[in-house]
Amino acid sequence: MKRVFIRSKEFVSIKDEKNALKLRNAIDKTQNLISVDEIESLIFQKQDSYLSTELIVKFLERDIPILFCDEKYRPVSRLAASKDIELLFAQISCSNKMNDRLWQGIVKEKIDNQRACLLQISDKTKSAAGHLLSLKKQVLQGDPKNIEGQAAKAYFSALFGQKFKRGRYDDPLNSALNYGYALLRSKIQQELILAGFEPSIGIHHMSEKNPYNLADDVIEGLRPFIDEIVFREVYLMKASGLTSEIKQSLFHVFARKCLWAGRCLTVKEALLLTVQSLERCYRKDSSKLLVPKFI
Repeated sequence: MKRVFIRSKEFVSIKDEKNALKLRNAIDKTQNLISVDEIESLIFQKQDSYLSTELIVKFLERDIPILFCDEKYRPVSRLAASKDIELLFAQISCSNKMNDRLWQGIVKEKIDNQRACLLQISDKTKSAAGHLLSLKKQVLQGDPKNIEGQAAKAYFSALFGQKFKRGRYDDPLNSALNYGYALLRSKIQQELILAGFEPSIGIHHMSEKNPYNLADDVIEGLRPFIDEIVFREVYLMKASGLTSEIKQSLFHVFARKCLWAGRCLTVKEALLLTVQSLERCYRKDSSKLLVPKFI
């Protein structure tokens, strides 16, 4: 099974006699056929493509989701069959206790990855890594003492210096961090929506104005993968701005290796499995959310 991405201006339809998806390029008129039986999902990343209603009906009958993205590849809408109602009800009926337990696990994994990042970049940050280990042991269900915030403050001070202030600022470090986090967030949004989640229903993030609360929960443990790139490409190199080369390095985070349930995978592969793990938690098939580990 594979995902089909529409990245150019295409006419997308169904060729019934061959049970195939038909792609006809609007510019050079080239055609391509893909067996419907091989398709896991259809993702439109080009906004001026065309698709037939026949295709929509056939894909819904086969429970093949269709995802539409904006110009920044962020998902804006999804067409899928009604079987996702089960997962929606599981999200809505999730108890506070379960959410608190999931958030506790996310915070602990985030601190673990922050520690691993500090231990990898320099011997000078070992003491800070030890402090993070101490903080991790204090994380309770729901993190009522906001150990996550305390750990983040200590972590960023060790990573970028005492004067660094994390936020939506336009200095080189924050600009690179924000760009990298946005890349991760967009990919997580896609995975959540393709899996059938309602992304506005979060575990810890609960803003009524945020349509992607759940993505902001899932991303937490993955932030150190971006932090390490920014440390190497911006902090050490004393970069004066967010260049195209730095952006390219940040995009390569998806090809970076990590550990997931003891397996060495790319971050991209592990993201898909993390979302599947979250679904098992909501369906009560598992009590622990498995996330990528920094190596």
